[in-house]
Parts: sequence; C-alpha cells; structure tokens
Amino acid sequence: VGRVENLDKGDVTATSVFLKREPPIVHTQNGDITYYRVTATRTSDDRFAENPANNPIVKDVDPAADPADPVTLNFDGLEKYVDYDFVVEPHNSAGAGPGRKISQRTAEDAPGK
Repeated sequence: VGRVENLDKGDVTATSVFLKREPPIVHTQNGDITYYRVTATRTSDDRFAENPANNPIVKDVDPAADPADPVTLNFDGLEKYVDYDFVVEPHNSAGAGPGRKISQRTAEDAPGK
C-alpha cells in the first residue's frame, strides 16, 4: 500500500482536529484502499491528563466514494489545548501502508469551560 499524500491540517477546535489528505498514488496501492487508520497520540506532558501519551486514540475511517478525491477526516473527542501527533495509514487487502505524521495542538476554550 502506498503512502498517504499531502496530509495537512484543516480547522482546529478545542476538542477536534480536521485532517486533509489525498490518497496514495494509484500505482503504489496494490489494490483498493479499504480504510484509513488514524492514530492520535498525546505529546503534551501532563500527568493529570484524561488520556495520557501511552494511551493513543485510534479511529478507522472509510475511504471516499471516489478514491482519487481528497478527504477531510474529523478527529474529535480530544482534550483542550493539548499537543497531539496524528498518524494516518492506508490499509487494503495487502496490509498497511506507511504512515504519515502531522502534529497539532487543540485550541484553547473559553474560561470556565
């Protein structure tokens, strides 16, 4: 499976990050992409965190109806004002392709929220 192309950040809120990606180059895919695995790992050092760095959040996302279309992936359920590493891996019947990583901090929220 080929590597995800052009992984970028979209909108960022206090509890979600939108990731924009393009599929692997067709001749590197070894078959149709069946899903994308997105892993968010907390990189901020906070011992009182709800989800410490050693407990990544993993989501499997269906590919677009047209595999050539760029897709925005919404990764929600994150903590406010926390640094995360996101890794996106394409999967198909041959297995997993190499992951592409991008880092992002979630936004701050209004005081008292």
